[in-house]
Amino acid sequence: GGLYVPETLPRITAEDLDRWRTLDFTAVAVEVLLPFLDGEVTRDELAELLSKSYAGYDAPDTVPVTKLTNNTALVELFHGPTLCFKDLGLQVAVRLLALFARKRNEPRTLLVATTGDTGPAALRAVADVD
Repeated sequence: GGLYVPETLPRITAEDLDRWRTLDFTAVAVEVLLPFLDGEVTRDELAELLSKSYAGYDAPDTVPVTKLTNNTALVELFHGPTLCFKDLGLQVAVRLLALFARKRNEPRTLLVATTGDTGPAALRAVADVD
């Protein structure tokens, strides 16, 4: 267990950012996450997993961004199933753990001990996964 810290970070170029400009949230998430999962998850598996992770969001853009000024934007992180920003990570993390467990044919158990909004977000994420 513990915090995942990669040994190296994938290089993201100005060209990558320009190419991603027209992609929707889920497609950008695939591009950002795939280098960290190289060899563990295929592009198609990740795209399907992320699509399912964000299917319960009540905003068409998943994470709406509203430009307030020339250099200030408002990012809405509360459109997930529990209205908590933690839905963004937990919906994906739980599905990744389930996928890894299935690939390894291993059982899985999620134990959550917390206060605040992490517990409900984690429980909701688990409820949506087979």
